[in-house]
Amino acid sequence: MAKNKGNPHLPKSPDERSAYHRYLAHLQGQPTVDDSMDFDPTPQAGEELAEQTSKRKRRIPASQTIGDYVKKNWVSLLIAALLAISSYFMINSRIDIAIIKTNLSYQQQQLEQANTAIENLVNSNHSQDLLIEELQLDIKFLENKLGINP
Repeated sequence: MAKNKGNPHLPKSPDERSAYHRYLAHLQGQPTVDDSMDFDPTPQAGEELAEQTSKRKRRIPASQTIGDYVKKNWVSLLIAALLAISSYFMINSRIDIAIIKTNLSYQQQQLEQANTAIENLVNSNHSQDLLIEELQLDIKFLENKLGINP
């Protein structure tokens, strides 16, 4: 029986083929599972007892790693999210309050300017009233002096 030692991809010789067929016929008569062992069927997979033959670590997908982390630390993540949201709203409200204070101070300045303008107008009106009264008294004096009676 000639073997193909150099290249395993070459076809088998007729002798090798017949020996392989006899081997397969011998295996087909033997059961693959020992029926004498009675195992209880379980819906869950048990612990993996086989030892790992490779020394390299198996790569775990990032989505699974993140999912496991979230499942494990969901309470702290929830608290962190609430703190982040509340700090955002606090900062945003402080900015809004600063804008409101700026607008309020601007309106106070405008109101003070309006008050000073009104006071100036009141003083001007008062001085004009005094001037009018003085002129009326002068007119009456002149009318009396000239003898014109209205």
